[in-house]
Amino acid sequence: RLGATAWIDRQLSVPASILRAPNYVIDFSDENQAARDLAHGWIQLRFMDLALGGEDQLRQRMTWALFNFIVANGNPYGRVEYMNTIQRNALGSFSDLIRAVSLSPIMGTFLNNDQNVANSPNENYARELMQLFTVGLTKLGSDGTILRDAQGKAIETYTQSDVIMATKALSGWQNEWRETPKSDNINARVPMRPRPNASAHDTAQKTLLGKVIPGGQTIQQDLESVISILVSHPNTAPFVSKRLIQSLVSSDPSPEYIARVGYVFIQSSGNLSKVAKAILMDP
Repeated sequence: RLGATAWIDRQLSVPASILRAPNYVIDFSDENQAARDLAHGWIQLRFMDLALGGEDQLRQRMTWALFNFIVANGNPYGRVEYMNTIQRNALGSFSDLIRAVSLSPIMGTFLNNDQNVANSPNENYARELMQLFTVGLTKLGSDGTILRDAQGKAIETYTQSDVIMATKALSGWQNEWRETPKSDNINARVPMRPRPNASAHDTAQKTLLGKVIPGGQTIQQDLESVISILVSHPNTAPFVSKRLIQSLVSSDPSPEYIARVGYVFIQSSGNLSKVAKAILMDP
């Protein structure tokens, strides 16, 4: 009745259907199998409620699309709050999404950035942030085609040195741990915070994907530098656009389709509302 454009515009203004977990999902005995099953089962049931009947259908589809390549898993309440994190940012700025994901306690635990400190680095999150969430393994043209060298071999997007530098820049964060309830000891609603010991963050100058991150920055400034470098990298627009198209429209999008959507990603600085509209309204 509204027409596609008006329907999309209306959907973009609908608030997120935030998951509000009952207490039995947050606080339960891990030794009580029935209580565990009830807690673990709640998010699946509620997710299906929203997927089938939520008012914000476009946001739900974008949330699912993003969740399928920006993945985290863990305890029941952590999964609830991680899904909420994706929902809140699914139609906003891609930079805001990556920031929220990077500070998510469930992601911090799942990919071990809560264990990443200057004198004992853990590369897991930094590597996956590049490989799965932003730039991908191989360099891409603006239309998503893989760039190759003279021998026909795919050109790698980043090196082990880039992983090390990103790890250093992302060092020094920790979850706001709590003793009770044990079923939510990561304190899933509270973003990660800098460790009290300032030396846990590596403050040396770093070079990531050819861009210099100045020495002496705060832990927050280094995080912002990493986000800026990754989101503005030429690979990110086609890499992210292709995955969103695959979830929303077509499993095998043409290079021209990817290029058109990627152009919107770049021109809007990663505005996911504009990207979603471009995907759905593309001829």
